[in-house]
Amino acid sequence: MQYDHDPEYEFVDCEVETYKKRLFATVDEFLSYKAINTFPTKIGTQAIYTWKNKDYDFAESLCISKEFNDLATAIWNAYKEFISVCKRNLK
Repeated sequence: MQYDHDPEYEFVDCEVETYKKRLFATVDEFLSYKAINTFPTKIGTQAIYTWKNKDYDFAESLCISKEFNDLATAIWNAYKEFISVCKRNLK
């Protein structure tokens, strides 16, 4: 993410900054996975690549969908940890 190494956007508290970087890394992992495994549709949404292929593999599609869900859950958990650390350290 663009603010990762910009001192203007760093927290002075090292623990808070560490958790922010974890959150950013988790979001970056999700976005990278999305970029590799989806394509834009005509109606402005994203679809999993396997849906576009003639040799459509439902099992592969489910595997990709599960990975998206797991990555989204990881973002949520990283966000909750970040907020918790912020509340504790930034009073």
